Amino acid sequence: MVCNCFTRVLDLFFSPVPDPSALPRFPGDRADNLFMCYDEAKVAKTAAEWDAYPAVHKTHFGYYTWPKKMLVYDPKGRPKLDRTADDMNDVERIVFEFFQDEKRVDKLVEFLSLEEHKGRDKFDSRKFLLFKGLFRWL
Repeated sequence: MVCNCFTRVLDLFFSPVPDPSALPRFPGDRADNLFMCYDEAKVAKTAAEWDAYPAVHKTHFGYYTWPKKMLVYDPKGRPKLDRTADDMNDVERIVFEFFQDEKRVDKLVEFLSLEEHKGRDKFDSRKFLLFKGLFRWL
């Protein structure tokens, strides 16, 4: 199930959308990817400025070249954060109720802290994506 808030494509933020085949193919900072680079002079100071800035999910997009189709987060599709359980859909409510139970959270943290390969475990991108998805609006 794909949430509507992720389905806006890059051309909603930039026009015209660069044609990937017409752009130079070399890595690094270029005119076409500067919007994704940190610029101290353009730091958002208000909620409106923050929401106007496109958040690209894949950090490697644009570094070498652009994909043919690219999705960005839609700040207008973001749900309110101060909702009650009654305001949530069924899936959100189940997740919300799970994290309201301290025993379940403790058990989850204990489970996710287990080493699969004693002494050889490294960063687990699956666990990262789990938490990124759960807490993306916080």
